[in-house]
Amino acid sequence: MFYVMPTENTMRDFTQARIDRAIADSPHLKSRVGTLSKVDRSPDRTALKRVGPGYIYFRGSDRRQLASVDADVVILDEFDQMDDQVLSLALQRLASSKLGWIRVASTPGLPEAGVNGLFRQSDQRRYLLPCPKCGKRQPLTWEENVDLERALLVCGSRRCRAQMDIWAEGEWVATASENSWRGYHLNRLYSPLANLEEMIVESQSSGPSAQTAFQNQVLGEVFVPSGSGLTLTDLDKCRREYSL
Repeated sequence: MFYVMPTENTMRDFTQARIDRAIADSPHLKSRVGTLSKVDRSPDRTALKRVGPGYIYFRGSDRRQLASVDADVVILDEFDQMDDQVLSLALQRLASSKLGWIRVASTPGLPEAGVNGLFRQSDQRRYLLPCPKCGKRQPLTWEENVDLERALLVCGSRRCRAQMDIWAEGEWVATASENSWRGYHLNRLYSPLANLEEMIVESQSSGPSAQTAFQNQVLGEVFVPSGSGLTLTDLDKCRREYSL
């Protein structure tokens, strides 16, 4: 298995702070990460760990670090911060695997590129939660489900507006079922640790950089401030039979 992050330094910090801590705190993981026999010495380094009969390689997204080892599973974390060639290199690593799983996750950036470009080609699954009062199933969005005055997460129905329970059992529903592979979208509203009052303050920042950070980091949505750039739609509208 390959676990890839944008840079080697980011990957090293992530492994030491998250992976090693998880192993240290879990007797089960400790029993899985170790030698299989007295003869077989297990690697226990930042970039390589043995788990059961297999290995996990923790790598930065530099081409040289992705070109040497085949894998059954590749995870690309913070994909939008990686070079364009990384996805094709990752798929090559799966070429000789019967399993051939790839998982891509990221905070979105550009509208038609990166993880959002992949999501638009997927079946675009959203997590629907039921309202505890009226029963309406709905994805949580900022416009429909946030009561700014009361700083509460509420039902999107204008006739209901009951407080939502994020611990209620929901379900993933595809909104583009004609596409064959799966894509999932979540935002911070689903987190039990989300501070809604702080999020409301963030949403009211007026600068384009602050608006972009709120849309990308908090809501998991792409955002292009008005007049800040061209989209593929803009360019498509300019297609003509030009002559030089």
